[in-house]
Amino acid sequence: MHLLWLNFGVGLLVSFLGTLPLGVLNLTIVRVSIRQGIRSAFWFALACALVEWVYSYLAVLLSQALLAFMALKIATDFVSVAVLLGMGVYYLRRRGTATTGTSIAFTWARF
Repeated sequence: MHLLWLNFGVGLLVSFLGTLPLGVLNLTIVRVSIRQGIRSAFWFALACALVEWVYSYLAVLLSQALLAFMALKIATDFVSVAVLLGMGVYYLRRRGTATTGTSIAFTWARF
């Protein structure tokens, strides 16, 4: 029974660590914790969380305002579709750059 809980705990930890995005802020927090200690990393992480909270709060407020005005929502939908289609056509028609003439196997073999 003890082995079952150990396996569950290790699986939970590995799963949690696998879902963490390795973004700029997360890697900076790791670097701060290595160089300056856990206390400094905690305060830096708290500051990052507060900034992200403000961004999320503003996003929710603006999305609620957008949903309140149906005409603005329809206009935003059309603009979004036009921008995404334009970007898709642009990237499909763009000529190849650095990998032109090389095979995928050769490109991956360098790594």
